[in-house]
Amino acid sequence: MKSSEKLSGVQEQLNLGGIFIGKPVLSEWQHTQKASALDFYCVKGILESLIGTLISGHSEGEALPLRFESIEMTHPAAQFMHPGRTASILWQGTGKDTKDKPVTLGILGQLHPSVQQRLKIRQPVYTFELSAEALLKVLKKQVQQTKTERKQADTAQRYTPSP
Repeated sequence: MKSSEKLSGVQEQLNLGGIFIGKPVLSEWQHTQKASALDFYCVKGILESLIGTLISGHSEGEALPLRFESIEMTHPAAQFMHPGRTASILWQGTGKDTKDKPVTLGILGQLHPSVQQRLKIRQPVYTFELSAEALLKVLKKQVQQTKTERKQADTAQRYTPSP
């Protein structure tokens, strides 16, 4: 605990956040289609891609060990978010890490309709917040796992008899 935290009782955390509103921009090859409004699953897909890019070792189209679970109504963000369209983002891990407790990376959800109404926003608003500390923790595990796998592969290659 930092001395400033002891004095103020405030704990600061570095987070990455974003807001989605409106219709998605369609690719050139999709120009004949009419863009529909964003929904939870579209934003979830964008976030999965972002997290896959941030955490090394995962390429486009590869399944990520992510889970999205409904948040408890006691969660601090619950009062501002749509109860049926808000989820915690959990990293389950890979390899030996799958037995570890999932790491909560952050939260994704739709702004509560009453909050939207107070702000005079007509379209659904989706927001996310990712913990930089949790992302770094997962990234460190991934790097360590990659080093271990390379070392094991090198060892196996050295001790494999030649025909």
